[in-house]
Amino acid sequence: MLRQSRQEREINPLYGKTGPRENRHKGVIVSTRENVEIARKAYAAFAAGDLETTFGILDDSIEWFNPGNSKVSGTYRGKAQFTELVGKLAETEEVS
Repeated sequence: MLRQSRQEREINPLYGKTGPRENRHKGVIVSTRENVEIARKAYAAFAAGDLETTFGILDDSIEWFNPGNSKVSGTYRGKAQFTELVGKLAETEEVS
């Protein structure tokens, strides 16, 4: 068994474990391929500036982790906190 750091356990409780995984999107179990497609659609919508579609795709219980020690570092849980992150990213882009 791999040794987990506290940070790795917080980010991914399944880190280092083997066996079947249960993946959920909007409360429905989905395959890894479907998860990849969902992520692609969300990233494409975000890149196009289509936040309405992006937030429509994301699960209500989204958990997003940005490593490091920057203005946007940290763990964002739920759509409200993810929206906060997007706002911080927009502010950062305007300054750059």
